[in-house]
Amino acid sequence: MDRFYLSRISNTSASPKKKFPIDSPDYESSELGRRPASSAAAEGDAAAELRSAREDVKQLLKSTSCHPILVRLGWHDAGTYDKNITEWPKCGGANGSLRFGVELVHAANKGLLNALLLVLPIKGKYAGVSHADMFQLASATAIEEAGGPKIPMIYGRVDVVDAEQCPPEGRLPAAGPPSPAEHLREVFYRMGLSDKEIVALSGAHTLGRARPDRSGWGKPETKYTKNGPGTPGGQSWTSEWLKFDNSYFKEIKERRDKDLLVLPTDAVLFEDSSFKIYADKYAEDQDAFFKDYAEAHAKLSNLGAKFDPPKNPDLPSSPRQDSLNHGTHVALEYALRIFSFAGEYGRYLAGEAAHQHGLLVAEGLEAEPAMVGSHASLPNSSKRQVLVGQQQ
Repeated sequence: MDRFYLSRISNTSASPKKKFPIDSPDYESSELGRRPASSAAAEGDAAAELRSAREDVKQLLKSTSCHPILVRLGWHDAGTYDKNITEWPKCGGANGSLRFGVELVHAANKGLLNALLLVLPIKGKYAGVSHADMFQLASATAIEEAGGPKIPMIYGRVDVVDAEQCPPEGRLPAAGPPSPAEHLREVFYRMGLSDKEIVALSGAHTLGRARPDRSGWGKPETKYTKNGPGTPGGQSWTSEWLKFDNSYFKEIKERRDKDLLVLPTDAVLFEDSSFKIYADKYAEDQDAFFKDYAEAHAKLSNLGAKFDPPKNPDLPSSPRQDSLNHGTHVALEYALRIFSFAGEYGRYLAGEAAHQHGLLVAEGLEAEPAMVGSHASLPNSSKRQVLVGQQQ
C-alpha cells in the first residue's frame, strides 16, 4: 500500500524536521492551523481524506487523460520559489496561490484554468486537504498513473489566504530564451535546484503537448495528436505522450522525427557539457532517470511550502472509498461556484482589452475557491513562457 507522509514540526519553525508515515504510531500531533477542518479531519481521518482524494484523482485521470496538465499545475504552483527570500509566503512556492486570478493570468499559466476546473471539485470534497496539497497530490499521482516512478511525497502544506500573497510574474522559465542554458540555471538555481535536477525534471516532457495558442510553440497538430485523446491538436515531445518513460531523452538526442517538438530549452540538454552528462545517462538508463526524477519532483513539490500537519495521533491505514455527506455538500458548493465563475471569466475576457496594463480586478471574489482568472496571456507580456513541464 502506498504510504502518505506528513511532516512533524515544532511550534517555532515552519520547516519540517522529520518525516513520518501518517499511519505510524510515532506520528506526533500538532495543531491543524489555517485549514478548515472537515468532519473527517476533525475525527482523525486526515490520512483517509488524502487517500480518498488520490483515488478521485485516479478516476479523473482514467476518464479525461489529463495527466500532463495536472503535472503542470503542481509544477507552476511550486516553481515560483525564490530561495533568496526567507519570508513566507513572499518566497513563493507550493502554497496554493495559483488558484487566484492575479497569478492565473500570468503568461506562463495560460491554459491552467482547465486544470483548476478539474481538481477543485475534488478539493471541495475534502476540506482538510489544502489547495497546495491538492495541486501537488494531483501532480504526483498523474506521474505515477502514467507509468512513472512513485514520488516520495509529504503532505500538510499551508495555503496562502488571499491574492495579495501571490508571487510576481516572471519567475517561471521561458521556452525560447536567447541563452537557454544560462536561463535555465538562473531560474532553477534560484529555486535551489542543481544541473542534475534540471535535466531530470525536463524529462517530464515525455508527457503532454505544446499548443501554439497557449505557449506560442509547437504545431497546431501532428500525426500523434490529431486524434487526441482529449482535445485534438498540439505538438508532443514523444509519440506516446501519455506514457511516462525516458523516450523524451532518446527523441531529443536523435531528433529524427519532425513531428516531435524540440524547444531551445530541450536541445540545450545535449549541447551544454554539464547537462549532457545526465541527458546521455537518462537516454540509456530509464531506471536511473526514474530514480533521479522521483527525488527531483518531490523536492520541487516542497519548495517554499509551510507545513502544518493536522492534529491526529492515530491515523488509519486503510483508504476510504466513500465520501462523507459533508464532503458531498462542499463539492456541490464548489460546482455552483465554478458555474458562477464562468460568467465572471467571460466578462473578464470581454473587457480585457480595456485594461491598459492588462491587470485583473477581482473584488469581492476571494472566497474559496478564489480562482478568478484567464488562460489568456496578458497584453503587456513581453515573452511567452512555459515551465519545463507539461502543456495539454
